[in-house]
Amino acid sequence: MEDQRLRRLAQLLVNYSTRVQNGDKVLIENSNLEPDFTRLLIEEVHRAGALAFIS
Repeated sequence: MEDQRLRRLAQLLVNYSTRVQNGDKVLIENSNLEPDFTRLLIEEVHRAGALAFIS
């Protein structure tokens, strides 16, 4: 089951903190992130119209 707090944090990071825009390229450095949180970040980046790259 998805934690709504993680989804909200992903939304805040993508839409407010970093202001990801359509056409942006976003690198997510996944050293010790929770796998579900990484997935949510990718979803939010795509929803903003940007490309997500995972390292």
